[in-house]
Amino acid sequence: MDAASGAEEAGHDSAVSTPGYDAQGTSSQTVGTSGGTVSAQGVVLTIPAGALAKDTVISITEDPGPVPLGYTALSSLYSFGPQGTVFLKPVTVRFPLKSADPSAPFPST
Repeated sequence: MDAASGAEEAGHDSAVSTPGYDAQGTSSQTVGTSGGTVSAQGVVLTIPAGALAKDTVISITEDPGPVPLGYTALSSLYSFGPQGTVFLKPVTVRFPLKSADPSAPFPST
């Protein structure tokens, strides 16, 4: 994510704008300092209040690229933008699993 390439609207601090999709299937929304949620293709990115210093256009794109060598994909791959964005507080990403791999490690509680 790159904070420099995010769109900024002067004096605008909306939590979430109306989502938009482009021809490549990218979902993007402006999220402000009050936080918000961006969703696309079953993926939900939750950004808490104070995680962004200014209005930023956050995007989610399903990535058709290959799974990195040595890894097993349990879901589709996704790219989040803008590249280089640094969140000031932890964010949460939820996504659906395509298939469960019984040998994959899962944390226990």
